[in-house]
Amino acid sequence: MTQTSRPQITKINGQNTKPHRLWLLGTVLVTGLLLAACETPAATAKDEATAKPDPRQGKEVGQLCFTGSINGFDVIDKKHVVLRKNVSSKFLVELTGICTNLSRAQAIKVDSNSSCLRRGDYLLVSDSVFFVDNAGGMGIESCPVRRIYEWNDKTNDPDSADKEEGDSAP
Repeated sequence: MTQTSRPQITKINGQNTKPHRLWLLGTVLVTGLLLAACETPAATAKDEATAKPDPRQGKEVGQLCFTGSINGFDVIDKKHVVLRKNVSSKFLVELTGICTNLSRAQAIKVDSNSSCLRRGDYLLVSDSVFFVDNAGGMGIESCPVRRIYEWNDKTNDPDSADKEEGDSAP
């Protein structure tokens, strides 16, 4: 007596399913998830390169040498902060990656090997005014500097001037 092998049948949700179908379904799902999780860095870099910069952004500068006398800062988003030397001297610092503490920043210090802030140096961002690691906050975060630009509060962009004129009309 020879026994013939019969394919094993598995029941899922009350329906008969053969194991090779489950394997195929699993393979398709895993492949789809992997493809969805992949993001091409080239596409991201291309998007950044073609994105129109803020009209207040001036020319790129190599360094800031007033790091010991930063008068204040304004957070733009989690990748950009404006450092103020005085009322008329401001600089946009673009960070590499996302600096999660920036949205809650109470104090910013410069971590540099020289007296000037340059590309590759760090901004130390704290959610405490006194730069202490408090149990309720995020603590101190090191955020690497990518680029530094001049910053002009008044824009020369004709599109924004038209909008301002249109908004002020009765």
